[in-house]
Amino acid sequence: MSNSISYENLNNNKLFATIHFEWSGIKTQINNKYYYFLCIYKSPNVKLNDFLEALYDLLSKFSKLDKSKNIYILVDFNINLVVDNYAPRTFLNLMSGFDLHPIINRPTRISSSCSSIIDNIFTNDNKYSFKGILCEDISDHLPIFFFIKLNSRFVVNKCPPIRTRVMNVENLRLANQLLADIKWPECSKVTDLETDYDDFIQTYLNCINSACPIIIKKNRFRKPWMDVELYNCCLQKNSFYKMYLSSPSPGNKRAYIKSKNFFTKIKKN
Repeated sequence: MSNSISYENLNNNKLFATIHFEWSGIKTQINNKYYYFLCIYKSPNVKLNDFLEALYDLLSKFSKLDKSKNIYILVDFNINLVVDNYAPRTFLNLMSGFDLHPIINRPTRISSSCSSIIDNIFTNDNKYSFKGILCEDISDHLPIFFFIKLNSRFVVNKCPPIRTRVMNVENLRLANQLLADIKWPECSKVTDLETDYDDFIQTYLNCINSACPIIIKKNRFRKPWMDVELYNCCLQKNSFYKMYLSSPSPGNKRAYIKSKNFFTKIKKN
């Protein structure tokens, strides 16, 4: 994000305190317009009416703020919008009363027995450019996202370069030859162990640096431990996960778990 975009943490205890859900938020101003981003979580154990009453009080406070504001509420409300009964209808009616409408209309939690939409983004802004659901297994809830059109200049977070040695059969042969040609001192002639050890390390590194030099190369990954093999394994795991989500059968689940365990193993290595 552009360094010119500053934000203010909303003091949730001072602005609004409740025991019926957890929430936090930030306020920012972009192009002379205020944006409010709120995160809300309702526990499954909280009664629906208690949650709705507290949510109404919170939204009422924000409705008294600048009328030109844009509000984005990222919420896990544990109310399944897939079904048609009292809970989702009452909840949606409350949100629409504040001109807040959901932008996610596909299941965000999928298992072999059911699918549900309990994670969503509610907003009064219809100028978001793109939204969707990520096929990622970091949680049993699929991550959701959206993009906002801004006239600000963004800084691209480039992948940092990596330092690596040129390692091949010829270079390793040369390193072995250089090490073999060194006239190492006899152990009986050692006078200062610490000094001799430092000399040994420096001599060894000189041979390695000469035969297998360090070069700077472009890195296609943001994480230094990620390489092509691990990247391809991650893609394969994600493909099995996507197959399991689209068709949650026992066979697809076993294939996904097997690929996930293999990916975790080589990632730890």
